[in-house]
Amino acid sequence: MYGAVRNTVGELKKMHKYHLDNEVPMSLAHSPILPGMVFNKKQEKVKWDIPKNVNIPSNKNELAFYSILELASLIKNKKITSVELTRFFIDRLKKYGDTLQCVISLTEDIAMQQAKQADKEIAAGKYRGPLHGIPYGLKDLFAVKGTKTTWGAAP
Repeated sequence: MYGAVRNTVGELKKMHKYHLDNEVPMSLAHSPILPGMVFNKKQEKVKWDIPKNVNIPSNKNELAFYSILELASLIKNKKITSVELTRFFIDRLKKYGDTLQCVISLTEDIAMQQAKQADKEIAAGKYRGPLHGIPYGLKDLFAVKGTKTTWGAAP
C-alpha cells in the first residue's frame, strides 16, 4: 500500500507543476462523447419487447417477482388492472413494510387515484408504454414538488 500512496503523491506533484491561469474555467461537466462519434438527429421510435403470453400466476404472490415487462404485458393485455396491481403491492407493503423497514410514507390514496386514471386511459386505448399503470416507489432522496409522494402508479 505504501508504494501505491507514494505513486499517487508523485502523480499529484506532477499535476501541480502545470500552470493554469484564473481565466480557465473549472470543469463542471464531463461528456463521454468521443471525437468522431456521430448520433442520429431524429428520435427513433423505441421498440419495447413486451412479452405476449404472460399470465397471472396461480399463486398471486409471484407477481412481486415479475419483471416490469411481464407486468406491463398483463396490464396491456387487460389480464390485470393497474388498480388491482397497485392494491396487491400496497397490501404487500403493509404486510412486510415494518419487517423490511422500507417505507417512510405510504401514499395509498394518491396511488389508487393514479391507478384509476391509468386504467381509464388504457381502457380508452391510450396505452403509453411499459410503465403505464405500473405501481412504483421512490427512494427518499428524490425531490418532489409539493407533497412527498413515495408510492404511486406510473401515469
